[in-house]
Amino acid sequence: MIEQRTITMRKLSRYKGVVVGSIVISVSFFALPYWVFGLDKVTPIFTAIGGLLFSIPIKYLWYIFKQPVLKIKEEVEEKSIPIKQKTYGLIIEKTGNWEYSANRIVVENIGRSAAKNCKGWIVIGESKERVCWTIPTERPNATISVKDEERLNFCAYYKKGPKTYEAITKGGIQKNVPQRFASDENTIQFDIEDAGIKSLDDQEQCEVLITSDNAEPVKAEVMFEKDKIRIVNG
Repeated sequence: MIEQRTITMRKLSRYKGVVVGSIVISVSFFALPYWVFGLDKVTPIFTAIGGLLFSIPIKYLWYIFKQPVLKIKEEVEEKSIPIKQKTYGLIIEKTGNWEYSANRIVVENIGRSAAKNCKGWIVIGESKERVCWTIPTERPNATISVKDEERLNFCAYYKKGPKTYEAITKGGIQKNVPQRFASDENTIQFDIEDAGIKSLDDQEQCEVLITSDNAEPVKAEVMFEKDKIRIVNG
């Protein structure tokens, strides 16, 4: 509750010029006729317009108060996932089964309304790519209800299995399996040769970015440690 109140106050301070200006204009318009013409000269039209203008900052303040607020939690959840290799109807000497640990970033809505159409991104330098949520029906975009949280399939770490594989789509050459990778927003059934798998072996850090149609974007720094990721400044 304290954190939510702090975020609300930050929003109010960010837009304080707009809010204060609206209140000053509204009050001035409402009070000026009384001061200039006297109470008995003010028409109901002035009163109605003044009341309407005064309601504008009130509605704006209510909008800020009711906004969803997204938060990236520092705790990272891990889940074992199996990865296989498609044979594409061909007979090859060796196919493998691999085990990876999916690192899931938890995103919480601590605001007062649902955050709609939330998207997760992995940001590396100038590159920004979508990653999927764990909800089967809302993999590309998710709605996060009030006081609820959803999990982002951010990346996966190699745990066990063959160190190399025969890349069928690359003419049968031997390739090393990625020690860690990120999957795109459409990857559901992992395949070691899947085009949606992006190797992260050469990365030490990146950013996770969460956007929404009706909530301010949030981001955090992600450090790639030996066997899992670590969230910084979440």
